[in-house]
Amino acid sequence: MKAHLCLFNISDISYVVDQLEFMKASFKQSGYNLSIGGEFRDDALNILIECFDESSKRIQKKKPGDVERIINYCESRGKKVAVIMTEHIDYIDNIIHAYSVPLGRIDKTHYNPAVKQRILSLLTLSPYIKYIFTLGEYPKLKNFREMISKTPIMIPYPQIKKVDVGDNMECDLIFSGRDTKYRSRIIEGLRMMSFSVKDNAYQKILNRRQRNQLISKAKINLNIPQDENWKYPSILRIILALSLGKMTVSIEDQLPGESSGNFYARVGLSNLNEVSSYLRESGIFYGNYLQNYNEIASRARFPEEHFRIWGEAEGVIR
Repeated sequence: MKAHLCLFNISDISYVVDQLEFMKASFKQSGYNLSIGGEFRDDALNILIECFDESSKRIQKKKPGDVERIINYCESRGKKVAVIMTEHIDYIDNIIHAYSVPLGRIDKTHYNPAVKQRILSLLTLSPYIKYIFTLGEYPKLKNFREMISKTPIMIPYPQIKKVDVGDNMECDLIFSGRDTKYRSRIIEGLRMMSFSVKDNAYQKILNRRQRNQLISKAKINLNIPQDENWKYPSILRIILALSLGKMTVSIEDQLPGESSGNFYARVGLSNLNEVSSYLRESGIFYGNYLQNYNEIASRARFPEEHFRIWGEAEGVIR
């Protein structure tokens, strides 16, 4: 079976670099071939990352939008695609929610207003979607089958090898995400408590090399929600830190702690001083969290049967 991650709908690879690394590692460890490129492949099972653009810019250039392009391909070849979900979409009490907010209340003050168009595109594409995938356990996609008639399937966490980074670090803590007022307030609070903290001076999405360099400078990686109501840990960023020999401390008063395992530390806003205890033994905590993570990764099974059924239906053999 050949699988192909098709990226024609992704305008900037920096936005999905963590997803790409996750996919490559998970498929390789499971013994499956995964190619990556900008076009569909007829000799492979095509997978896309959910981010389908139907903007006026494309219309003005007289190019087919992402949805039209996918439909045209599937109908002309008699194929279907799989979609990797990245947004936190739930279906609760017959109402679509994005980021735990009812869709009707999503606007410029609620995260990404383009999510409305993205959900509409996803619903339009439903007849052409074979499977919905998640990378690990997030996003949760509660009751998603009721919305799109597809049960989400998890691509398992890849195993991570232990990395010895030593003790000579430039700072205590690092945050590599984009700046928000809430995040800046927490970082300044940590600095006032005499923690040395580096953040993303670029104030943009970092490429893999930039992020690796930044995380490598600190003893501990920080996970900080976008605002006080954000409920989702950045699991792929936490996994990246583990692969670089760093543990993560997540500042998460609002996060539900739904993770299937304990592979990062959680500290509440009122207990930021607890960060110091992790700093003192960051290497030991890293080893423990890495072991917990790898145990979780070893328990999850790659969805081989789903790929086999899909491959047989499309005449794509392993």
